[in-house]
Order: sequence, then C-alpha cells, then structure tokens
Amino acid sequence: MDLITQETEIDPPLHNCLEPELIGNARTAPFTPDSGPYTLADKLAALGIRTGRAQVDDVLVLARELMARESRLLSDADLAAQAEEVMR
Repeated sequence: MDLITQETEIDPPLHNCLEPELIGNARTAPFTPDSGPYTLADKLAALGIRTGRAQVDDVLVLARELMARESRLLSDADLAAQAEEVMR
C-alpha cells in the first residue's frame, strides 16, 4: 500500500484512469492493515500531526493492533488518537 500511496503523489493516473476531482470527488488513501509507515506518516501530516520516524512506527503498531482487535478500518480521528497516545 505504501508504494501505491507514494506513486499516486507523483503520477495520479498510474493507478486510477480518471481523476476523482473530475467528477466532484477527492482522492483518498484509506489506512488499512496493509498500510505502512509512509502512508501513515502522510496521513498524520495531512491531519496536522507532526511525528518522528520512531513515533510513526509506534503508532503503526498500535493502529494495526486496534484494527485487528476491532475488525475494522480506522478513521482519521482514530489515527489521531493513536498518535496522541504515543506522543504523551
């Protein structure tokens, strides 16, 4: 997932033949169990949360554990809460 997330920043149509903005939508990259540290770092930065590499790794562990425990994807609010917990 990290590779796709990073590639779409460079060449958006590489993985989608149509830009979502053309039909009034927005490109989003969901945070999934397969997402890695680069996707998480990008997501946290978009939320205005500044973290270091070690903190991203710690948030990633917590986020994956929560997704596995609750059998669901995490919202932006969930990810922000996980980051806040790590940064305490």
